[in-house]
Amino acid sequence: MFKTPNISVVLHTPSDRGQELLNNYGAKPNSELILGYGFSLPQNPDDTIVLKIGGINGKKWEIGRSAKGVEGIWNEIVCSIQENADAAPNYEDHLNAASALVEMVETLLDRLPDRLQHMDLRPEVSLMLHDYVEGQRDILESVIGFAHEQERLAIEAALTEGVEIVLEDQ
Repeated sequence: MFKTPNISVVLHTPSDRGQELLNNYGAKPNSELILGYGFSLPQNPDDTIVLKIGGINGKKWEIGRSAKGVEGIWNEIVCSIQENADAAPNYEDHLNAASALVEMVETLLDRLPDRLQHMDLRPEVSLMLHDYVEGQRDILESVIGFAHEQERLAIEAALTEGVEIVLEDQ
């Protein structure tokens, strides 16, 4: 006997017969929405990027917009750069870590495509790609902003120790 395929939707609030029912996909980054459902959201607040640093046991960090979740990779970079592992990281360790993080992230930013409109893509695919790249760029730029803030804090820490830091680009 052949059963007709069906789907069940569990409602948590009452609805009238014939009323439109909406399904929530949940908080998902554009990469998952595109691959799983075939659409993207402009300025998706749930966009993320997965960062991995070579030589650190294959560990990965998922970073969101506004550098959400960046602390884990930051701490890992500081620990890997720290000259004296037995002591707390100092301002030099933080300055070096900030520089390393900016350099790594700028490399990723440089790899993102600039001109999507010149690609020969269907309009709906071009829009999804645009939304995806915009999210990746925004996240990476927020990580750079985080690194610059860590650099600023390291310079302040140096000043409290009586050391004036002058960076080459200033």
